[in-house]
Amino acid sequence: MGTRRYSIFVSSTYKDLKKERAAILKAIINMKHIPVGMELFRASDNSQWEVIKKQINRCDYYALIISDKYGSVDENGTSYTEREFDYAEEIGKPILSFVRSEKAIKKLPNENRYIEKTYINELKNFRRKALANRMCEIWNKKYDLSTKFMHSLMDEIEANPQIGWVRADEKSPEYNFILEENRKLSNDYRGLVNFNDELKRCSPLSIYKNFDHAWFDIEKLLEKLVIECREQDEKLKIRAMGLCLHKSFPKVSDFLIQNYKKDKNKISNVRIEMRLQTLDPNCSSWKLLDRRWPNLLESFNNDRDDLIDFFEEMRKEKKDNDMFIKHTQYTHMPNFHGLLINDTDLFLSDCAWDSKKKLTAGKNFYEHYKAGIGEIHDHKIKLYKRWFDYGRYNGSTARDKAVLYDAKNQ
Repeated sequence: MGTRRYSIFVSSTYKDLKKERAAILKAIINMKHIPVGMELFRASDNSQWEVIKKQINRCDYYALIISDKYGSVDENGTSYTEREFDYAEEIGKPILSFVRSEKAIKKLPNENRYIEKTYINELKNFRRKALANRMCEIWNKKYDLSTKFMHSLMDEIEANPQIGWVRADEKSPEYNFILEENRKLSNDYRGLVNFNDELKRCSPLSIYKNFDHAWFDIEKLLEKLVIECREQDEKLKIRAMGLCLHKSFPKVSDFLIQNYKKDKNKISNVRIEMRLQTLDPNCSSWKLLDRRWPNLLESFNNDRDDLIDFFEEMRKEKKDNDMFIKHTQYTHMPNFHGLLINDTDLFLSDCAWDSKKKLTAGKNFYEHYKAGIGEIHDHKIKLYKRWFDYGRYNGSTARDKAVLYDAKNQ
């Protein structure tokens, strides 16, 4: 079992108590503890005061020795020894006070006396303050002080043990307990990590209340991919499928157009492929939409035409004409709608239809799936692409020129 050692800060005036300080420091060492003294620092140096405070903070106990001298004072007329005492008291450090009796002071030989002439009242008040401390002893001679100090320190350590110091290669019962607790916590943490990984594989990365909430992450992803596609000369692929894309398409369209206006090089140097699938307005199911949200078709067509004009403008600037947008309409009711970006990130929401085939959109959540994370994620993306391809090959490509724009005549 390791031996715990404590550090003791010894505070006193210096010139009048050199021998007494030496006796206390020796006693601390003999008790196998660690003495902390500030003999090498000038008391009036403000920068050293910060060092002294740090030492008091780090020590386990604070010991004060007072005789017949008040000591050097600061600009406010307070001695640095009293400042140390006040600071130790302020931070709640265990304090051991040792005040020399007035009778013993009077019996000192003249060559050993340092009679305070300037700060007489300050010294009296300081002595009174130290005497009020619960762990205060009155001492007369050096040997008397040393004995009382050792007894007081042992009593205080027993009554009020502090953190102390233990050699790194020695193991105390507390060390073994902490080691065992750390091992248990490490095992618990690994279990939580494994559970979290399993949870990610079988559940969405994120769930959003609606598309507006999901857009914050989608926009960050698009900004990242635009930079990567431009640097690596890869194509940005976007597949959007829904009843009329009245939420997702305007936001994606605005993102591309606004970024182009801010910095033409940021978007115009990126190859973009966008495929859209919506419900055919001639389909009987469209009436369900039109009754609930009038003017949806007109709004979507306007947004789509703006994007087509934007692509046309970009196409003229690029010699390879590598811009592609295609809109397909399908006659069947979709099971879900969403946004697939670069075949890796899917933001998906199930279409909500009740038993009477009434649309309850606005109550559906959006979920984020990412390729390569787990089986459920790959399955959702594969299912979305299958539905998308089904609509692409079995849906009806709109005959209106405004509906179809294919720069490569695909």
